[in-house]
Amino acid sequence: MCIDVVQVCIDVVQVCIDAVQVCIDVVQVCIDAVQVCTDVVQVCTDVVQVCIDTVQVCIDVVQVYMKRHQFGSATTDDLWHALSSVSCMCSYYNK
Repeated sequence: MCIDVVQVCIDVVQVCIDAVQVCIDVVQVCIDAVQVCTDVVQVCTDVVQVCIDTVQVCIDVVQVYMKRHQFGSATTDDLWHALSSVSCMCSYYNK
């Protein structure tokens, strides 16, 4: 009978060890998920920054266009020329 009680205790301890291992695995999955979320947030931040930079380039295009043609009429070609002028400055912005 004593041997049976010891065996039951060993079995219970093994179940507890297995349960702790499952908990450790769950915690590792959670840590991995947090890392993935952090990576996703970084990518989103980068995308937002690209959008901000693009809007700034558009503002610059309109400013160049308006400055060059503030006292006269303008054509679509003038707008495209302003766009190409500001696009050349993009390398300056990316420094």
